[in-house]
Amino acid sequence: MLRSFMSSKHWNISPAGRIVLVYLLLSAFWILISDLLISRIGNGGDTAMLSIIKGWLFVIISAAILYHLIRRHVIKQELAVRIILASEERLNLVLQSVNDGVWDWDLENGRAYLSPKFFEIIEFQPEKEAPDPDFFMSMIHADDRAMVLKVIDDHLGGKNMSSVFEFRTITRQGTLKWILSRGKVVERDTSGQPLRMLGTITDISERKKIEQALQESEKRYRAVVEDQTEIICRFLPSGILTFVNDVYCRLFGKSREELLGRIWQPLAFPDDLPEIEKQLKRMTPEHPVVVVENRIITGSGEVRWMQFVNRGFYDENGALLETQVVGRDITVRRQAEEDINSFLAEVHDLYNNAPCGYHSLDENGLYVRVNDTELKWLGYERDEIVGRKTFADLIPEECRPVFWANFAGFKQRGSVEGLEYVMVRKDGSRIRVLLNATYVEDEKGRYMVSRGAILDITERKKVEESMRQYAHRLLELEEEMRKKLAEELHDEIGRDLTALGLNIALMHDGLPVELHEKLDERFEDAGVMLESISRTVRGLMSKLRPPVLDDYGLPAAMSWHCELFSKRSGLAVELSVEDGFPRLSTDRELAIFRIAQEAMTNISKHANASTVKVTLSADAAVIRLSVSDDGAGFDAANVSHDSEGSHWGLTMMRERAEAANGRFRLETSIGAGTTILAELGREA
Repeated sequence: MLRSFMSSKHWNISPAGRIVLVYLLLSAFWILISDLLISRIGNGGDTAMLSIIKGWLFVIISAAILYHLIRRHVIKQELAVRIILASEERLNLVLQSVNDGVWDWDLENGRAYLSPKFFEIIEFQPEKEAPDPDFFMSMIHADDRAMVLKVIDDHLGGKNMSSVFEFRTITRQGTLKWILSRGKVVERDTSGQPLRMLGTITDISERKKIEQALQESEKRYRAVVEDQTEIICRFLPSGILTFVNDVYCRLFGKSREELLGRIWQPLAFPDDLPEIEKQLKRMTPEHPVVVVENRIITGSGEVRWMQFVNRGFYDENGALLETQVVGRDITVRRQAEEDINSFLAEVHDLYNNAPCGYHSLDENGLYVRVNDTELKWLGYERDEIVGRKTFADLIPEECRPVFWANFAGFKQRGSVEGLEYVMVRKDGSRIRVLLNATYVEDEKGRYMVSRGAILDITERKKVEESMRQYAHRLLELEEEMRKKLAEELHDEIGRDLTALGLNIALMHDGLPVELHEKLDERFEDAGVMLESISRTVRGLMSKLRPPVLDDYGLPAAMSWHCELFSKRSGLAVELSVEDGFPRLSTDRELAIFRIAQEAMTNISKHANASTVKVTLSADAAVIRLSVSDDGAGFDAANVSHDSEGSHWGLTMMRERAEAANGRFRLETSIGAGTTILAELGREA
C-alpha cells in the first residue's frame, strides 16, 4: 500500500519530498498510536520506561523505513543512469555508423552540441572551435548565408514544418564542400517561442558532382540532339509528344509549342498507321528496340520515307513509361532500292530468258541455281534439278570421268572456257553444249559456287560436221584432180614430149651433112629445152601426186620431199622416222604428207628459220607428225588472214587433220619457233 502510495501517478512530488512526507505521516501516526497505548496500559512508574522504549522503537522503525525508501530510490536512479548511458551509447554508435553529423541547438543560451561526425564532415577540430551561432555562420559560404538565415528564420517563425537547405562550406584545408542540413524545432515554451532545435548535416559533395556531371551531360545530350540531322522525339504510351528536337520541328513545319502535348499519329502517312502501331506493339522490356520504316507528311505537304528507331523505357514492373524515337530520311535510299529492285527484276528476267543456259554448282557439282532457258533445253522442272542432280547426272555415263577431272581442275584454276559436253534431256535425247564457267570464292579464296554458261551448239555441230564432210570431199576432189592431172601430164604431155624428142632426133639425122654445122647448135638448144620441159613436167607430177608415196609409202615420200625442200629452200632439214613405222591407208598417208608439205612451205615463207625438224612416230592407236623450226615464231592468239593469205595454210592443215578424224595442234610464241603437231588414229 505504501509502495502504491509512493508510486502513485496522482502525486506530482519529487522523490525527496515523498520521503519527507512519508516520514512525517509515519511520525504522526506513531505518536498518536504510541501515546494512546501508553496511556491505557501504563501507570506512573512504567510510563517513563514505555516512552523510552517507544522512542527507540520509533528510531529503529523509521530508520528501517527510511533506509528502504532511500535504497529503493537510489536503485531506481542507478537503473535510470544505466539506461541513459546505454541509450547514449547506442545513440553514439548510430551516429558513428551513419554519414550524418548531428547538431543540438539550445536557443535560450545560444549554445549547441555538435557531434564528432559534424566536425569530421566540415573538417574542423572540436577542441579549437566554440559551438555557437557565430561559428555555425562562419563555416557557411558567404554567398549562401542569406539563403540559410532566411530558411532558418522561416522555420523558427512557424512558416515551415522543418528547415532543409543546401549550402557550401570552406574547410580548414581550403576545400569546398556541399552540405545538406535538415533541422526541426523540438521544444517551444508556452508562448510558442522555440527553445531547442535538433538537426543533421550530410556531405553531398559527391552527389553534387554527379548532379553537375549529369547537368553537363544533359547539356551535351541536348546539344547533340539539337545538332543531329536526324529527327528525335519522345512520346508517352498514349502517343503524346513530350520532347522534339529542332530538326523535328523544321521537318513538320511546327514549333515546339504546337507539337508538345499533342499526339504524333497525324504526322504519319494514314495508310501506314496500322503497320506502325503493329510494329510498336512488338516492343517489350526484353526487346525494347523496334525499327519501323514508314512514310510521313512534311510541313510542306511532301511525302517522305523515314526510318524510325523506337526504344521503349519501362518501369520495374515492365510497364511502358516512354518511347524515344530517332528517325532519318531514307527517301533517297528507298528510291534507290526501288531502282535496284527494278534492275534486279530486269536482271532476273534476262537471266531466266537469256539465249544461253545459266547455272551454278556447289563444291560437289550439285545444281543450286539454273535459269529457265537451260531447264527448257533439258526438259526438266526446277525442283527436279536444283538440290537433286549434279551436272554429271545430265551427261552420258562414259563422259562423267572426264567431267569430274575437269571440275577438279576448275576448282583449282578458277575458270574454264570452251569445254564441249553432250547433255541428256529428260526424254533421253541429246544436245551438244559449250561450257564456260568461273566461280565465286569466300573471303579465304575458297570455292563457294560456280557461275556457268552453256550454249546449245547442237545445230552448229551439225553444220560443222556438214562442213567437215564438205571439206573432206573437197580434199578428196583435190586429190583426185591432182592425181588426174598427174596422170594427164604423164600420159599425154609426157608422151608428146617423148615423141617430140624422137622427131627432133630424126630431123637431125635426116639433114644433109653440110647443114649440120649450121643447125647443130639449134638442135642442141632444142634438146636442152626439151629436157628442161620434161623435168618441169616431172616436178609438177611429183607435186600433184608424188609417185613415191603410192609406190613406197609415207617414210620414203617424206625423205624424198625433205631432200627436195632442203635443196630448193636452202634450209637444213632433219627427218626422224620411228623404226617399224607402219604402212597406212592411202588417205591417211596422203593427209599426213600434205600437212607436212604445207607446214614446210609456211616455214620457208614466214619463219625466217635455219633448221627444220620433221618427226614421224606411231603407237598402237595413234600416228603422230611433228614439224618444228627454230624461227621467229608468232602470237597464236592474234593470228589473222592477211592480204596474202599467209595463214590460210594453218586452216588447211587443221581441216586435213580433222577430215581424217584426227587432231591438230599449234605450239608457238614470239622468238621461240613453231611446232605443228598432227595426230591421226590408225584405224579409218
